[in-house]
Amino acid sequence: MKYNLFIFFLFFAFTCKAQYRITGQLKDNNNEVVFNCAIKLKKQDTIIRSVLSDESGNFAIENIQEGLYSLELVPIHYNDYKVSIHVASDISLGIISLSEKILELDELIITSQRKPVKQTDTGVILNVSGTRLQNQPDLISILNYAPTISTNNGLKVLGDDNILIQLNGKDIQIDKSRISTFLETINPKTIENIEVIDRVDGSVQSNKTSLIKITTIQKEGWSGNIRQGLLYNDKGGYSTDASLFYKREQLRVFGNYYHSRHKTSSKGHESQIRSNSQLYYTNTENSKLNRKSDYVTLGADYDFNDNSSISFLYLFEDDQDHDHQREVSSQITGHLIESDSLVLSKAYFNQINKMHSFSLSFTNVLDSLGSKFNTSIDIAKKYYTNPFYQLNSFQNDYNLIKEENQQNSKSNNDIYAFNISRKKKYQDNKEFSLGARASLVDNKDGFHFLDLKNEQWITNTDFSNDFFLKEYILSVYSIFSMPIKEKSKLSLGLRAEYNYNDYTNGSVEGNNNNLRLLPNISYSTKVWDNKLYISASQRVSRPSYSLFNPTYIKSSPLSAYMGNENLKPIDIYSLQTGYSLKNNLRLDLRYRYLENNILTIPRNTNGILITSPTNIGYRNDLYAFVSFPYKISDWWETNTKLTGAYLELKLPTQKFSSLYADFSINNTFYLPLDIELNAYYSYTSAYRMLYTKNKNINSLNLNISYPISRSFNLHAGVNDVFNSLRSSTEYDFNGIYNYNYNKFNSRSFSVSVSYNFSKGKEVDDDIRNTGIEEEKRRF
Repeated sequence: MKYNLFIFFLFFAFTCKAQYRITGQLKDNNNEVVFNCAIKLKKQDTIIRSVLSDESGNFAIENIQEGLYSLELVPIHYNDYKVSIHVASDISLGIISLSEKILELDELIITSQRKPVKQTDTGVILNVSGTRLQNQPDLISILNYAPTISTNNGLKVLGDDNILIQLNGKDIQIDKSRISTFLETINPKTIENIEVIDRVDGSVQSNKTSLIKITTIQKEGWSGNIRQGLLYNDKGGYSTDASLFYKREQLRVFGNYYHSRHKTSSKGHESQIRSNSQLYYTNTENSKLNRKSDYVTLGADYDFNDNSSISFLYLFEDDQDHDHQREVSSQITGHLIESDSLVLSKAYFNQINKMHSFSLSFTNVLDSLGSKFNTSIDIAKKYYTNPFYQLNSFQNDYNLIKEENQQNSKSNNDIYAFNISRKKKYQDNKEFSLGARASLVDNKDGFHFLDLKNEQWITNTDFSNDFFLKEYILSVYSIFSMPIKEKSKLSLGLRAEYNYNDYTNGSVEGNNNNLRLLPNISYSTKVWDNKLYISASQRVSRPSYSLFNPTYIKSSPLSAYMGNENLKPIDIYSLQTGYSLKNNLRLDLRYRYLENNILTIPRNTNGILITSPTNIGYRNDLYAFVSFPYKISDWWETNTKLTGAYLELKLPTQKFSSLYADFSINNTFYLPLDIELNAYYSYTSAYRMLYTKNKNINSLNLNISYPISRSFNLHAGVNDVFNSLRSSTEYDFNGIYNYNYNKFNSRSFSVSVSYNFSKGKEVDDDIRNTGIEEEKRRF
């Protein structure tokens, strides 16, 4: 009897041990999860188990005995997937990538409609192609649908404008001040999706706190579009852009050209009190300029096989403020001068930015789980020229003195970067990444200042010093992520970055260096089936190379600038958390502590306002973000975003603090004849940034789109309907009181017509009209 019991329990234990499970996650080529997909496990032709993938794309098949099986995936909008599996232990298939199913009937292509906005573990994906977002007038309007992005006061992600832009996986080496201009050159019809990552890991450069990844369309055969736009404020303007894409088997090439011309003007008023010298300045300014923009983008991707590919991207930028004319009148009064003085200054200049950027990358998929090896080379050549002519008139005690000068400044910036990385994926969904980056930025600034004396142009050696700075950065990083149970994920990372700079302006030579260890940690989970995340990181903000230049640079008869060769990077410590509900209501909190803050200090020296940067004080910033998209009816959708913040700057002897609020509401109306009307209103409260007060601003934009046919679309709009855009700042710091007000002619009217073409016509069918719900119920 005992022997029989022993055999029974032995057999029972063996049987229990032989029960295994198969797990995996389904995603498409755009890294979106695929849910409600039928997964069948077959042995020969018999179905052993069948399950559906959940809303996160995950599936698990339990209680499987050892043996040879066939796993079949039957997605509705994607191509079927089938693989043979020998089960002898628990198996994790990792991420299974599914390709979109396209049905071509007499040159008619039918695809399913996707959700426009999809939450991810690190941010959000905006699906553009095949959704209503492709009807937006420009890319900035599309980004307004991202819950963490604000465009009211410049492009920011969770209140920060240190953003890395990637196009088809390649870094765009464009200056932060012109990111919005570059994004406006991209036609929404050319975009597949946009991923916004608001909490970057150690793989991203330390001076970037967020990432916007733009992926262009990938259709078989030829496709493209042409768009012509007209613009009017007080002057006329126009823009033209054309895009062409070709994909066949292993090769994909694409190109884009953007050309724009328009004029703009502004009026300003400024008051200054320099209390330490009892001088009072009243300035009025009028300016006008011609804006010129030309952009060319060329790219190519080639797949050697299923695992290896090479990719190339070239970007040309020509952005100019041409024929810039500025007139400034300065009235000077005070107890220390015998009579009132008047300074009239007329300036004529151009600001020309040009860039050639090249990027080449190679990617190799190492295994069936999706482990990857990647290496890339980036080269960018930037050129800036600023031919400047100035006529100054000084009137004092009825005496009139005139002077003329020229300032021919230029900058050359050569960027070289090499990246290498490897990501290893494991069957239990763990991931480990290693990477390194080496970069050199060679900066060369030239300053040539000339005075007109006795009808001859004479070089002023006091203001004509050149400046050269080479910036070397070497960084390595590692990232480890792992799932915790079924609903949670933990990611740990560390980035080490060493920076060395050497510089000279001919009379002063020097160098500086710094080493930073930058940890980051992120944890995500689900609470009551809603997503919750917590992340903490350390980043740095390196000063622009021009801030190191100790040369005295005279910018006007009454102002000048000097850099500081002893500047240190700003250290940024941040803690961030967020909670997303199923109704797409999203709440985010971000706290940032900044050390070695860089502050521009104004001072009065012999009637000249001289500004220079220095490391002083620290900052505390606390932000709260709320985003709530809501569908009021079938023809009316709204997206509301609210930001509140407490901003604090502490100096050794002073403290500045302020509350900040930012509100926007985007209403979309779906009218008959497939017409879409979009009304976007934004408001930013008065607030203080560092020691400068900024007045409130608000604007209202209206846009309408009408599909004339399957190939032609009409867009019309009014930006800043109430012509309310203005800049108003005020500060009282270091013995200088300054109030500055600028009014821009910001109301503009635009109309554009676009023509889209492709091998076939794309039809976006609503899921409710395809019988898909009935098909799902069968499973």
